[in-house]
Amino acid sequence: MRGCSPLEYGRKGAHADTCDLLSAGCFPFDFVSNPVYMRRGMVDPRDDVSEANRRYYRAFEARSVVEMADIWWRDDRAYCVHPGWPVLRGYKEIVNSYEMIFRSQEPLNFFLSEQDAIVESGVAWLTLSENLITPNGTPLAVAVTNIFCFDRRRGWLLSGHHGSQIVIGLPT
Repeated sequence: MRGCSPLEYGRKGAHADTCDLLSAGCFPFDFVSNPVYMRRGMVDPRDDVSEANRRYYRAFEARSVVEMADIWWRDDRAYCVHPGWPVLRGYKEIVNSYEMIFRSQEPLNFFLSEQDAIVESGVAWLTLSENLITPNGTPLAVAVTNIFCFDRRRGWLLSGHHGSQIVIGLPT
């Protein structure tokens, strides 16, 4: 990936979002040592990403559309795949899906395991397993990839979520 010249970066604006800069093929600084990020008080960006991921699951467990909407990247490039659903694209479609889920389901409690976070140049992806008991008592496991982008004003925002149900009992 090439770097941006000061002129190119200036055209992007002082508050350009990380994912916008990355999609344009330029990111003008070392993300981890960047003073804008360091002022947020984080030494390891994986800690901050993990906290953003916990916010997502707290919003889900609370069935809060307002909190869920605040976690997502507000862009048509955001996507979401709930287990068994088609790909949802764009902020509005994603938030509408959570409104439907929260209206139609009993509350869920997530037990997360096997979480791994990778952060590079303002983009992070987390892989993990969601373990939960459905309202009818059935155990359910979902393999998840959550993708976050760093926004200089709002911090880490979820830009992609893909959940696939794990079939229990398959040979390993």
